[in-house]
Amino acid sequence: MMVRYEPRGEAFVARVLEFGDELPSDARAAFEILRATGNDEPAVTLDRVRALIEECARTGALERYPTLLMATLFMGYGAGLDGLAEREIARTRSRSDSWAIACTFFVEAIIGNHRGDWEAAATAAERALHSFEEAGDRLSTALVLTLVAQTRSVRGDHDGAIAAYERSIALTSHHGITHRLGLAVERMRAGDPAGARRDIEIAERVAGERGQQPQQLEVMAARMELYRRSGEVERADQELDRMERLVSGSPLPPGNAINGFVLAARMANLLTAGDAERARELLPDLVRIPAALRDLALTAQQLARLLCLEGDPGGAATALGMSQAIRGAFDHGDPELRELAASLAERLGPADYDTAYRRGARMPRQDVIDRLTE
Repeated sequence: MMVRYEPRGEAFVARVLEFGDELPSDARAAFEILRATGNDEPAVTLDRVRALIEECARTGALERYPTLLMATLFMGYGAGLDGLAEREIARTRSRSDSWAIACTFFVEAIIGNHRGDWEAAATAAERALHSFEEAGDRLSTALVLTLVAQTRSVRGDHDGAIAAYERSIALTSHHGITHRLGLAVERMRAGDPAGARRDIEIAERVAGERGQQPQQLEVMAARMELYRRSGEVERADQELDRMERLVSGSPLPPGNAINGFVLAARMANLLTAGDAERARELLPDLVRIPAALRDLALTAQQLARLLCLEGDPGGAATALGMSQAIRGAFDHGDPELRELAASLAERLGPADYDTAYRRGARMPRQDVIDRLTE
């Protein structure tokens, strides 16, 4: 995290690499990987990624620096070098380092989520949790518990998700803000807005003490969602206005991630208010946000809500199915989606709804991505 977001970290890596051939080969390989993941590194070619990972494996850097495993595996999967990443996973699991083995399951959980393989991601998250517990790593256990909570939530297991979030908070120092806000959102989904408000207030107090802008933005995003789900759309929009003002002139790295979130949130507010016309006007701008910077399953869900408002229940059911094609599962834990599905089934009839839904759910995932980004 220092290397990616803290200039002093990048400067330190550069200073170490100035020693060149005087460095032990495994240390040099490790720091080359760190430099390649830094913000100032130019685009790394596929051949370069392969060479970096192979050098870390050849020199024994992955055994000497177990935390390096995360960077190399994510880099390999990100470059499409699945075979290389899977080879290193198999090699790691053949050894006795329980912490490194836990890392491999954690990576598989993240990659499964990213690629829409929800079942594989859920299984890997549970295995990562068990492995980090065995290794005695409290902070990694807390981190994986948030993944486990999310998979339980999608399954509709609110009690299990809340228990996972609460345990993750107990394991983190200073009331981990992201964990606390995850709990707040889960309470919203479970129908406990009062509990969600309490958690947001705790997170806001801690974020204020730290004075860190990214965490303040997280708090605002959760509060906005609470307002929206409570039907206070105007207050939700006001919270988004505050977020945009805070980001304006921000020292944070530039990018469209915040813009993508704000656009999706404004569209959600309009849909909640039943304003299909203005929501439709926002759709082209949302689509232009790069797919890597927005939640495409959420985009499909919002399209479903929009089509329902516009009087196209068949198209809405298909769009809802497309959200499953993206995520790999229907989000049973979202009461708004359950209500939408029930409404569409009533309007279309169960058989026609099922046909329309499956039409979207059975589409190849890449075809759905192309449709949502064209």
